[in-house]
Amino acid sequence: MMRDSIKDQKYFKLKLAEERASLAMFEQALKDVIASRGEKDKGVQNGYGIIADSYQKIINIMYSLGSDLNEISLEYNSLLPYFCKIWNIDSGYMKLIKILSLGVLFAIDGMKIKQLKEKILAENVNDFLICFLLRYLDTNWPSSGNNFVFHGIYNDLKIIIDEKNPTKQLQKIEMYLKSKWYELHKDCSWYDTHNTKTYVGYWSFEAGAVVKILRLDDTELKGVKYYPYDLVHYR
Repeated sequence: MMRDSIKDQKYFKLKLAEERASLAMFEQALKDVIASRGEKDKGVQNGYGIIADSYQKIINIMYSLGSDLNEISLEYNSLLPYFCKIWNIDSGYMKLIKILSLGVLFAIDGMKIKQLKEKILAENVNDFLICFLLRYLDTNWPSSGNNFVFHGIYNDLKIIIDEKNPTKQLQKIEMYLKSKWYELHKDCSWYDTHNTKTYVGYWSFEAGAVVKILRLDDTELKGVKYYPYDLVHYR
């Protein structure tokens, strides 16, 4: 059953086929470059980034299309090694939030992001939301930031997390999704792409991760735009 309500099944099936073909081409090209120039070549590092982005698109497309969550989880596990190799705070704050949120929703083993955690520690990233997500994935995570690397986008989630009343938390999550989430991302490359051929679906995976960690009864959020309800209940 389709999860996205903006585009039809035909659109997403074609989009998925195109992205898979592109991914296969880049993965083969990457193997060839590594074989001829070695893994430290700049082109290889760029290739890792392209492939990581492609897997992220495939995950979005598959979720929008209504694909089985177990199948999407496999794509996520394929994405992780590439993302862990290329991530740095200057180029990937929001991507990191997405990857960690999906990690919470897919209930991954924290060891799968060992390299990523080491990079986050090395860069001294004491971001509130990053640390909130990491403490769920790794109960021994040593850092607990109180502020944000980039202010504005996720401030509402901090207010929701800091709220102690579950009923009010749920009300604020619903308001965030219905009134704020989309517009807060107006500077993102995917904003307003539903009228183009680059659209892969709009999903607030970070809101889902917060709800899961807080163990809120999200029955009222089922069907709310942008909320990945079934993924919150995956594991």
